[in-house]
Amino acid sequence: LGDEFSKDYMKKLRQFLGEEKQQGKVIYPPGPLIFNALNSTPFDQVKVSDFKPALEAAMNEQRRLIAYIVANPEAPSFDNTILALEYASEALDRVMVFYDTWSGSLQSPDFQAIEKEMAPKLSAFTDEVIQNQGLFARIDAVYRSPEAKDLKPEQRRLIWYCHNQFVSKGANLTPEA
Repeated sequence: LGDEFSKDYMKKLRQFLGEEKQQGKVIYPPGPLIFNALNSTPFDQVKVSDFKPALEAAMNEQRRLIAYIVANPEAPSFDNTILALEYASEALDRVMVFYDTWSGSLQSPDFQAIEKEMAPKLSAFTDEVIQNQGLFARIDAVYRSPEAKDLKPEQRRLIWYCHNQFVSKGANLTPEA
């Protein structure tokens, strides 16, 4: 990525982010964490054979964490629902950085075979998360909560985004629909 940082578009992006930060806006991720996935796992060490077990392990981890969120006896809040859901997807998000990069530009017959096998599993997993009624009930409760208006703008935006992602993918539909 070294050469990318010296390109004009990257300079403009850095200037824009610097101006936003000077205006007191929160920039996410923080500077040291940008492109962190590539620092955590050197791309040249990724093997096609690692994708399937990594994706399956990450989906199972997210399932476990979502079950914990849903079973939480505390009233739904930004921290114990929305933020917890963001953290629950971290492992899968990290794997998907590499999987999507490989899918978009490093196709090989070995990868295509894994992609053919994993695509329906990833789709089914997304449906499983979206259709989790207990999870959506908590997200919806936070979205409709009067306390949400007292949160920071970026927190309210994340609540809105999360809720709308679920609704737009059918979480609010009845089983008959």
